[in-house]
Formats: sequence, C-alpha cells, structure tokens
Amino acid sequence: ISLSAIFVFGVGLVIMNAFPGVQYIRAGYQELFYPVAPGFLLWSLAMVFCVIAMVDATVRLTLWRLVQPLGEASLFVYLAHSLIIGKIYVPFFSPMTNQDYLVFFAALFGAMFLATSWLRGVRKTYRNMPAKLRWILG
Repeated sequence: ISLSAIFVFGVGLVIMNAFPGVQYIRAGYQELFYPVAPGFLLWSLAMVFCVIAMVDATVRLTLWRLVQPLGEASLFVYLAHSLIIGKIYVPFFSPMTNQDYLVFFAALFGAMFLATSWLRGVRKTYRNMPAKLRWILG
C-alpha cells in the first residue's frame, strides 16, 4: 500500500500543480482548499495512506506506546485544547512570535499528555462512571 500511496501522492501533486482549479481570495488570503481541486483531493488522500503505512510499519516502536494515552482520550484532548485556545490563547496571548508559539505548543502538548495519563488511572479506578462522562474521558 505504501508504494501505491507514494505514486498517488506524486500524481496528485502533479495534477494539483498543473490544474490548480478555481482559487478564491478572501480577506487578502488565497483559499487553497475550497473548492476542492481533483489534484488536491488525490494528494490529501495519498497523504492519509502514507501516514497509515508509516504507522503500520513502525507500530512496534516505543514511541507509539508513549503517546497512546493521547489517543485513548482523544475527545477530551479535542475539547480541552479547543477551550484552552479559545479562552486563554486568543484573548491573552495572540499574536505570538514563532518562538513563543513553540513554547506554548510544547506546554499545551505536555499538559495534554499529563492530563490523559492521569485520566488513564481515573478510568481504571472508576469503572462505573456515567456513560456521557466515560464517552468524553475515553
């Protein structure tokens, strides 16, 4: 699957560059992804397949076990980072320099990792949580 994904990736890239499709300009920025051009669609689909192939080839690496708590509580991570970005980052810290952003990103990733690792223990301790809470916490 990885060779075919790489091939489709290349074909999509060539088509995307040869026939970019209609590009809208909104508020001074060029809209790249809408309407979807066939080349971009092939390219992005191939990207997904390439990532799946890379993960499948490296599934035994310790790295994936280290970040597994993030995947086990993905809805919690999504909700928490959306709230943090919307209620803390945008009102108090934007705009940021690249260096400040990297520090913020590293802190957010670390906080999410610690929170989801803690949630793993919570889920093991409290197995009879209400269904909605269990759904949010993973």
